[in-house]
Order: sequence, then structure tokens, then C-alpha cells
Amino acid sequence: MTAERRTQEGKAVMYAFEINAEETRQLPFTYNKNKLKILLTGLFNLSIYLSIYLSIYLYIYIYIYLSHSVYYLSIYLSIYLSIYLILYIIYLYICLILYIIYLSIYLSISFCILSIYISVHSVYYSIFHKSIHIYLSSIHSIIIYLYLSHSVYYLSIYLSIYLILYIIYLYICLILYIIYLSIYLILHIIYQYICLILYIIYLSIYLSIYLSMLLLL
Repeated sequence: MTAERRTQEGKAVMYAFEINAEETRQLPFTYNKNKLKILLTGLFNLSIYLSIYLSIYLYIYIYIYLSHSVYYLSIYLSIYLSIYLILYIIYLYICLILYIIYLSIYLSISFCILSIYISVHSVYYSIFHKSIHIYLSSIHSIIIYLYLSHSVYYLSIYLSIYLILYIIYLYICLILYIIYLSIYLILHIIYQYICLILYIIYLSIYLSIYLSMLLLL
């Protein structure tokens, strides 16, 4: 009995030793498995944080880039439209000056022609007056001469008044036309400026809406 009991105790000790050895062999594998699990969890969390960081950074970068693009585009369009408006105003001003010069030359030529016409008629009437004075010598001739002299005198006065009135009329027409052109030019400039402002406002609203939709996408 004692030998059999010792044999069983020896077997029990050997079994316990084998179990302990098996657990000792499995311990590094369990430790490595837990370590790998922790490492994978850390890498997964790191990838999530990195993705969030990159998304925020990319969003901020795109927003800043588009904001600067809209700003520079607005400045470019403002400068371009301002230069266009200035050149157009200069063009209208040059056209106005050229038209005024043309009108002044035309009026000067008209005045010269009218003056020459009146001078020729004055010479003609003077020659006619002298011819009548030489031809007529009687009292009847003197009466006729006086009548014709007064007629020539009144005709000269009439022509002078007519010339003065015509010159005044042309001068008034010139002034009115210059006023009309000035008003038209001012109104046209105001209209172009209003169109420019409305276009810039429309462009800013459009770009803001487009930028918002792009950022939402």
C-alpha cells in the first residue's frame, strides 16, 4: 500500500509539474498576443486622430485658399472695371472735345461766310448808291436818292440785326448742346458706375454661395 501510494503521489507531482511547464510555455505567447492587440489599438486610434487632424487642416487650407482667391478675384475685377470705366470716360471726353472743336470751326466758317456776304452786299449797295448819285441830278432824282439811301440804311440795319440775332441763336444752340452733352456724359458715367457696383455685388454673392456649396461638399 505504501509503495502504491508513493507511486500515485509521484504521478500527481509529475502531472502538476507538466501543467506548470505547459503554462510556462504559453505565457510568452499570451503576453505577445496582448502586446500586439494593444499595438493595433494604438495604431487604430492614431490613424483616427491623424485623419481628423488632416481633415481639419485640409478644410482650413481650402477655406483660406478660396477666401484669398475670391478676394484677389474681386480686386482684379474692380481694377479691370475701373480702368475700363476711366478709359471710356476719357474716350467720351475726347469725342466731346473733338465735336466742340468741329462745331466751333463750323460756326467760325459760317460767320466768315456771312460777313463776306454782308460785305459784298454793302459794297454792292455803295456802288449802287454812287451810281444813282451820279446818274440822278434833278430834284426828283434827289428824292429818289434819299429814298434809296434810307432804304439802304434800313436794309443795313436790318441785316445787322439779323446777323446779330443769328449769331446769338447759334451761340445759344452751342451752349445748349454743350449742356446736353455734359448732362448725358454725367448720366452715362453714373449709369456705368451703378452697373459696376451691381456687378461687383452680384459677383461677390455668387462667389460666396459657390464657396459655401463647395465647402459643404
